[in-house]
Amino acid sequence: MAKCRGWHSSQLLLQRLVKDLVGVPLQQCRTAVVRVRFVVVRMLIAPTPMTTRRTCRSRSRATVSAPLTGRQMTFHDTGDGLYAPGVRYTDELYRHFLPEEAELEKACKEGHRTEFVTKPIRYKRDNHPSCYEYADRSEADCLRAAQAGRPRCLMDGFELSDAFWNNARYQPHCDYMGVQLPVSKAFYRARYDMFGFTDAPKHQAEVAQVFKRMLNNIVYADGRSECTGVFVDDGHTVHDEELGVEAATSCVRAAHAQLAKAGVRVSEKKTQWPSQVKDYVGREIHFVPQHVGAARPRVEKYMSAANKLLSDYPEGTPVPRQELAAVVGKFQFLAPLVKGGQNMLAPIYRARDHFTDPRARDWSANAQWGTDVSVTLGREARAEVGRFCDSLLADPVRRYYIEKDAPQCTGWWTGQHSGDRPYLTRHWCTPEGVPAPTMDASGWQGGIAYQDRRHIVDFPAHERSPHKSSNFREASTFASTVELLGPEFAGGRMLGRSDNSTTVSLVNWQGTMASELWPVCERLFRAARLYDLDVAAEHIPSKENDLSDGLSRYVRHKDYSDWQYRRDEFESLAQYTVYPFTLDGGADPVGTNSHLPRFCLVVDSFLRRDLQGEHVYANPDFSVIGEYLRHFLEHYRSSPGDTSGVFVLPVWDTYDWWPLVRGGRVLKYYPRGSHLFTSPEWRHLQQPDGSYAFGSERAFRGPTQWAVVVLYFPPTVPCRRGVTGAQAVGEAGVRGAGQRVPVLSGDAQRDRRLLSGLRPDVVPAMLRS
Repeated sequence: MAKCRGWHSSQLLLQRLVKDLVGVPLQQCRTAVVRVRFVVVRMLIAPTPMTTRRTCRSRSRATVSAPLTGRQMTFHDTGDGLYAPGVRYTDELYRHFLPEEAELEKACKEGHRTEFVTKPIRYKRDNHPSCYEYADRSEADCLRAAQAGRPRCLMDGFELSDAFWNNARYQPHCDYMGVQLPVSKAFYRARYDMFGFTDAPKHQAEVAQVFKRMLNNIVYADGRSECTGVFVDDGHTVHDEELGVEAATSCVRAAHAQLAKAGVRVSEKKTQWPSQVKDYVGREIHFVPQHVGAARPRVEKYMSAANKLLSDYPEGTPVPRQELAAVVGKFQFLAPLVKGGQNMLAPIYRARDHFTDPRARDWSANAQWGTDVSVTLGREARAEVGRFCDSLLADPVRRYYIEKDAPQCTGWWTGQHSGDRPYLTRHWCTPEGVPAPTMDASGWQGGIAYQDRRHIVDFPAHERSPHKSSNFREASTFASTVELLGPEFAGGRMLGRSDNSTTVSLVNWQGTMASELWPVCERLFRAARLYDLDVAAEHIPSKENDLSDGLSRYVRHKDYSDWQYRRDEFESLAQYTVYPFTLDGGADPVGTNSHLPRFCLVVDSFLRRDLQGEHVYANPDFSVIGEYLRHFLEHYRSSPGDTSGVFVLPVWDTYDWWPLVRGGRVLKYYPRGSHLFTSPEWRHLQQPDGSYAFGSERAFRGPTQWAVVVLYFPPTVPCRRGVTGAQAVGEAGVRGAGQRVPVLSGDAQRDRRLLSGLRPDVVPAMLRS
């Protein structure tokens, strides 16, 4: 058809649109007109039923008149730029706007400019994003609202016929959604994915909340059903299981009628009726087992495409880049369902950019995506295609978690929780009960801490600085954490806390494009799959990660203060104390010389511990005995009813700390020359660099050069369990004491006389009598 005058007006309008979108001079826009013509073709020429036979001239008049209205034309409007009747919101909807939503109501009536809920997605490679582009991931919006604390429920979904039907927008902004800008190549589209992007038009997202409010106030007022979310044009409703399918279906029809009354049309064809399995953006949400999976037909379709690619292009044969991108794009949709699935795709993404013609790297982005551009699909990438297909054959699913008291945490795919950092540090878990260990790495080793456990990960020489990056060692320490604690957390969740942002990112994205980190990520998710563990990560500031940091930097030298009290002697103390021991006051960083599961260490000092409520056993380094006693007595006096302590001390009554032993009950006394202590077998633990490893080998170090006393500071009240007889607390606060046991006064001369009259077997005999 020959061009008419209206066509030239269309050209001018297109140029103005491009200028407005990308901010380039008009003379540079002419070459971009064809590229964006598909964007505004509906605005320019799509007729309504009543104007189908209009001429080109009449369409041009509609085109040039539209900017005068300042509003978007849709195919529902007349050819003269007038709104078609009956397609705007009615007063039924407007009465549900809140006073503070006056601006939103005005925008509905008069038009609005396009804004976004969050920043538009940052694409680096046109419309074929790699896993780098998953930086702006959603917080699982659909699942947070999906069940609203109803673990077993019926759910339905509705979709609006046109999310933009009732919303007038200013002409220059009429089609931001769906535009690929010709210069910047940015691509905007409304995208809600339970594992994906948060980008969405702000106006439609806000108006959708009014839909939700209206339905809950009018249709679902009895509380047995609830519209839990409307995302631009997708609506979600839950119904109590007891309501039944028939009654729930009636509620859905009533909701559709209410929306129609407000001027909002629902697509009957795309309606999902109440069920315990619901499709959402191509994935199936199963509400009884609480997991998300992929529909089998979709899986088979994607695997067929992958197998066809491999068979059509054998190894060593160039592969058309577009065909490879089509397959990896399909895999990308299913990757969040596979633990570490994103990491499996990384070699395929790298192959996608491995051009057979090296000159292609310097071409423009458009040229690189030409139909004749080919890439090399190497052996590693082909193996990952096969491995990903094998993963799909296993029907992978992604569990989600409903937090009734914290609905904002439902989903938990990036570790959402309702606590703060101090809570996690204090309890080693989230308020929802998810374990939260910490980890850190230095240039030569990693440190892991969880509750009372401490681990040091020694890196081999080729992984130490400068051979590997700090990111490598941080990620490797996270992988070691999953391997060490995975058996304990199997079938559940773990929130790892790291001060390395790269590690946090690759864990939450389940993959990395960095070649150095790829094998570490594989190791991490291999362990997660082995233990069926859902892993997420959270950043912890370095200054708050001092325990793991201290473990990662600790270098063990020969420690001449490492003298451990004999195990059999320690175990005999339990028969005299009121409560079982809860804390060992001093051990090496990994507890190889601790008698208890909970222990203090040089980077988690006894002197910084809150000891109220603790029942302490301590064999302190001789150089800090005074500090230990002062710190303990401070907490003991603050809470004497539930705090106690046993100390293994040398009889050094001339030292300035001796007065602090006042009130201590003598449980055991050993004269000089007793065989009481062991130390590490240092000869077997020495490393090539001169440091020493941690090991369980110990050796007796001969007789003591001084007398030793074991003192007990008991709680001041009896055990509340009401035990009697041999289990009762004696007058001196010592369990099973038949007569008064010796008590030190803190006076050197008096205590010397008391102890000199004791024999090793006297005190135990007194306690047994």
